[in-house]
Amino acid sequence: MGCGVSSNNNVYPRPEAVTEYGKINGKHFVLKDGRVADVFLGIPFAKPPVGELRFEKPQAPEPWEKIKSTIKYKNRPIQQDYFWDRIQSGKSKSEDCLYLNIMTPNWNPSSSTKGFPVMFYIHGGGYSVDSDAKIPYENICK
Repeated sequence: MGCGVSSNNNVYPRPEAVTEYGKINGKHFVLKDGRVADVFLGIPFAKPPVGELRFEKPQAPEPWEKIKSTIKYKNRPIQQDYFWDRIQSGKSKSEDCLYLNIMTPNWNPSSSTKGFPVMFYIHGGGYSVDSDAKIPYENICK
């Protein structure tokens, strides 16, 4: 006697986008109403500010040939850990933390609008607390 499970993970193929530096692919997040948001996490917008680049003006990242997977949050900045940070984030800390997260609707706007509103969020914390993971993409997409 046996048991089998069938899964079709290709219902929504992974979203792809082209950046100035190369192609990226992300993941889909299905909202409660069935609409889908495209989520891209950890897109590099500068070279890691380590070694000779530490405390220097950010430099453009090196272009990449293969499609870069952007499905996970990257490192959070090195800063003081507070109790809730250790529990909530679960992310590593590093000076290599110059990454961008993008969430976008995967449906057309209504005919009465030209597009969607854009929210540009830079977390606070006075260079001592917080990171991009404080507000999960699931909450932003809602």
